[in-house]
Amino acid sequence: EVEWDYTDCQCQESGMNATDCLRTSKLSGCGSENVAVMHGDEYGPTFSVENLLTRQDQEILHENETNYWLASSDKTAMFILNLGYKQTFDQIRLINTHNSGLRNRATKEFRVFVSQKGTEPWTMVIYSRSLEDSRQQEDPLPLQTFNLSEKATAQFIKFELKSWWGLG
Repeated sequence: EVEWDYTDCQCQESGMNATDCLRTSKLSGCGSENVAVMHGDEYGPTFSVENLLTRQDQEILHENETNYWLASSDKTAMFILNLGYKQTFDQIRLINTHNSGLRNRATKEFRVFVSQKGTEPWTMVIYSRSLEDSRQQEDPLPLQTFNLSEKATAQFIKFELKSWWGLG
């Protein structure tokens, strides 16, 4: 139910903004090609956690192809991303999806944690009270920015889906 983006992947010396930095494959050691999914709950392989590392204006839902992540219906869920190396950032951006034309589910509340090693201790950096119900929003869905109270340095990010709109 989300597409993921994070900022400040330490490409400032290149003069790139964080969004371009995340998506570039021209810079060694920087960008989404270094991000790996360590663990993730998902609705099924068509809606894999890896899909949330893409960003497109429209959700794609074909027989066996999507570009977004879905958790199982009516269950909390989580995923852990390995950023490839320790990175410093002060905001996290995401798109709250709604299952393409079906518009039957969306994330309501979530938490984000960071870790140096991908294990305890995890430090919570975001606790969302309630996201807007994206099932009611116009496409393309907005990119939402969540500023951290202070900069975080981490190699691992854990996202926890706590509650949802619709089916989950």
